[in-house]
Amino acid sequence: MKIEFTAKRVKLARVAIALIAISLAGYVVYAATTLSISNTATITSGANILITPLSTTNPVTCPAHLNSAYTLTPPPVTWTIPAGSSQTQYFCIDNQGTGSTAGTITFTPGTATGLSGSPSTYTALTSGTATVTPIAYQVSATAGATGGSFTILVS
Repeated sequence: MKIEFTAKRVKLARVAIALIAISLAGYVVYAATTLSISNTATITSGANILITPLSTTNPVTCPAHLNSAYTLTPPPVTWTIPAGSSQTQYFCIDNQGTGSTAGTITFTPGTATGLSGSPSTYTALTSGTATVTPIAYQVSATAGATGGSFTILVS
């Protein structure tokens, strides 16, 4: 069996081959100019929260925004809470960031048992503002509470 091509069929085959070559070249150029990268992102509020050191004495008013009394690393506090009772400590919050605070206070018991903290919210602060009156944060202990560490997170 002999296969013969006419001039017209040869020309059509060349055009088809040329189109396939151009398509492949375009795909190679596209593949060389695009790169897919898998990422994860942590979205932050933009808030930069500083607080005053906790104190059992109510300061009544808070320092102004950007006052040097605000710190990123307040000193540890020793709470003395009788079982079945509570203790209140006061602090002020300054948002020195570019976004708003979440307005939440999270209490994490850590190694302590039978403890709880309140309040869990405060009025969120916009960028460049500080609380006017201090937050009165109370930690309560049940009758069977045990001492230990706990964490208070302001966000």
